[in-house]
Amino acid sequence: PLEIEVACRISGSISDNKMYFHYGLPGEDIKASARGEIVTDTDLCLSLCAVDGKVNQLPMVKSVSSKINNQNNFIPLIWQLRHNGNGWQDPSYVSFDGGEISWQLNECTEQILYELQCSPQPDTAQAPGNYGMSVVMTVTPLL
Repeated sequence: PLEIEVACRISGSISDNKMYFHYGLPGEDIKASARGEIVTDTDLCLSLCAVDGKVNQLPMVKSVSSKINNQNNFIPLIWQLRHNGNGWQDPSYVSFDGGEISWQLNECTEQILYELQCSPQPDTAQAPGNYGMSVVMTVTPLL
């Protein structure tokens, strides 16, 4: 039998996590972002998935107007990643149902500084209200 033993090291942190939108407040930036750092000695996959729903659609949590059915209102989202000062990158992978998106990062024994950015697709018009969802970030080594 063939046995393969693989050892890899990944460590990281996330900060400045602001994944929240509010439509209707003047002066509010309609963009969400999170920053972090990763140190890895192998290539890795950084994935995002929504706890409830699709990561590429933001559901309405609460509307100011009682005439709006909150369950049927979604905002299409654009996710991008930037690392170590490089330009913004679209996801390398988007699942067929929109439940998961991911980016592949190459090994770097130095610190990888990354930033995730999420913004509504251009010309998205929504009713005033609160919009938000829980997103899980997973870092997986690629062997």
